Amino acid sequence: MPTFHFYKNEKKVDDFSGSNEAKLEEKVNALRS
Repeated sequence: MPTFHFYKNEKKVDDFSGSNEAKLEEKVNALRS
């Protein structure tokens, strides 16, 4: 199962497990700002 970890300024801010492309894109867009 793919697992994604999101970091900002060297701190982990979120993670996501699974293969739901729409949900992954939603997380990425939310964390971009």
